[in-house]
Amino acid sequence: MVNLIRAYEPILRVIMRLAGLRPQKVEIKPGTVVNVWSPTRPSGKPAVVLLHGFSADGILTWQFQALSLAGKYSVYVVDFIFFGGSATDNPDRSVAFQARCVARALGMLGVDQCTLVGVSYGGMVGFELARVEPELVRSLVVTCSVMTMTESISTDRLGKVARSAGVAFTRWSDYLLPETSKGVRTLFQIGTYKLYRRIPDWVFRQYLEAMFDYRNEKTELLEALVIPDDEDPNKIPNFLQPVRLLWGGNDKIFPLEMAQALKEKLGDTATLEHIDGAGHLVMLERPFAYNHRLRRILDSIHP
Repeated sequence: MVNLIRAYEPILRVIMRLAGLRPQKVEIKPGTVVNVWSPTRPSGKPAVVLLHGFSADGILTWQFQALSLAGKYSVYVVDFIFFGGSATDNPDRSVAFQARCVARALGMLGVDQCTLVGVSYGGMVGFELARVEPELVRSLVVTCSVMTMTESISTDRLGKVARSAGVAFTRWSDYLLPETSKGVRTLFQIGTYKLYRRIPDWVFRQYLEAMFDYRNEKTELLEALVIPDDEDPNKIPNFLQPVRLLWGGNDKIFPLEMAQALKEKLGDTATLEHIDGAGHLVMLERPFAYNHRLRRILDSIHP
């Protein structure tokens, strides 16, 4: 049987090219290449950089948003290291390394200021990038994420996520890098509100075949993601940029109460809104509602 997910990839590439986006492999240093979907032609439009989570590469995650935003903004969709077309021979697996790679790639593409939009893992990279490159990051839109995945947050959330699905996870790779189609179903059961119920089992099988390359390296990324509480650089946040929190109202991984606590911790620079009937993968589960809210946020930042 033809793997329809793999068959969809060249179709998606054509659609993105028609929307004015093309993939560019940027060698930021020897041995490290970052793939970025970038505008076909330079323009004076505000730059919006989309940062994906751990379940898929950039363009698959953000396909609906890239198409929605490309007319008004210069859209850049980044593939993190070991996702999509990005890779490195550097042993560093930290969030800080991902942020440096994104910053270097954007600089080489001529982006000197942007709004970051990050979901989950991409939100954590976005917070790090905003912290260390404040001149590059004008503003930050974060969906279903935390500033830093500390040991206490990781232990609490991993345990509750596992119990909610009736499974036993001892580490994040057990959840995010499934080895069976049943594990992929669990990935979507936890990651969405109701969408997983409408997905047939053959899609989970084909997703397993198509999406989980660089398993060892991604396992190392997840291990490096969790840091001791006393090493948290965002224990006392000091972000100068406005932060807009846009959440799935039924997120099981980082629930809405965590978003409310994050808003309070960020202070007056932050706002929060949520979309009901959507889980962690809100941009895929309710793309039209998410796009409407995101465009409204971006229009307020770039009037």
